[in-house]
Amino acid sequence: MWDAAGIMTLARNAVHARRAAGHENLREAVDLLSRRSSSV
Repeated sequence: MWDAAGIMTLARNAVHARRAAGHENLREAVDLLSRRSSSV
């Protein structure tokens, strides 16, 4: 059986992972935009 602390830890880890993935996507988008604007 899951205990409350374990579930909370899993939820927290999922949120952090999603946040990190979002930051990576933002960084890639910014890189692409800056490259495109500099090439033009």
